[in-house]
Amino acid sequence: MMNGLNGLNGETLFDVIGEIDESFVAQAHSYRNMRGKLSRRGAFAAVACLLLAAGTLFSFVRYAVKGGDCPLAWLPGFGEKCSPPEPDNQENLPLLRWKQNGKNGDSLMESTDPFVYNGAYYEALNMADDALLERDHLPRVIYDSDVGEKVAEVSTDSGRKMTLYEYMANQQALYIAECGGEYTFAVFCNRVRADLSRYDTAGELFAIYGIEDAGDIMAVEIGERRLEKPEEIQTFYDALCSAQGMGNVQWNTAVFSGLSEKQSQTLCTELADTAQEVTVISTRGLRAHMSYYPTIGYVEWAINYYRLGEPL
Repeated sequence: MMNGLNGLNGETLFDVIGEIDESFVAQAHSYRNMRGKLSRRGAFAAVACLLLAAGTLFSFVRYAVKGGDCPLAWLPGFGEKCSPPEPDNQENLPLLRWKQNGKNGDSLMESTDPFVYNGAYYEALNMADDALLERDHLPRVIYDSDVGEKVAEVSTDSGRKMTLYEYMANQQALYIAECGGEYTFAVFCNRVRADLSRYDTAGELFAIYGIEDAGDIMAVEIGERRLEKPEEIQTFYDALCSAQGMGNVQWNTAVFSGLSEKQSQTLCTELADTAQEVTVISTRGLRAHMSYYPTIGYVEWAINYYRLGEPL
């Protein structure tokens, strides 16, 4: 049989396998009723050997065609089919290549850096800070498929030039920022305002996260509580949107007016000790963070303050 394989290629090998006389198979079936001439076990073994031989040769040929460490490389005509395998698809490789030591030590990985875009402050996150990424439920690696359309060229407070790209459509809370070949996330902080008496309504802030109504909210976390039922989320949304809004000036007047310096310090300590973090999670996974002061019934969100009619 070795001589018969000389010069054999994939096509002719299949032809050889196909030339197995079908009468052999028919004869093997007939042995079932021929007691005394050949045992059933012997007939099955004969057929199994033929099929095993054919299957083994087919597997060898298929492996040879795929390439790699080919067991038939020594056969004439198969050596050229045993080339190294093709590399994996490059599209899924990480786009992010942060530097351990950026230019002059100035790397997005090493520090956060605020910047202004579209009338608001944003913060370029430290991609090495796992706790910070976990807080906003963001991945540690940015992939090519994550980067959307270019939206702007901006400068950070430290003077670095950055390019902003879309991360999700129809929201202004989160972008991807690139600087010197490094990629990071840029998250909304608050509005740029010279007049601290101005404020955003809760509805305007919800819209930044792509939340147009309570149906766009998946869950709300208030301290240790988690609201997931639609009616609970609706109540929270309505309470915040109907609350009396105010800027930083009105907030200080309403809360600290008439208090001595010591009393103000005591109240500040109390508010810090009793504050509950509130996280609103949109149906798209975006997270908005605010603080709830239950002892005085206020919510603080991006330097906007809301006096609640009822406790959350």
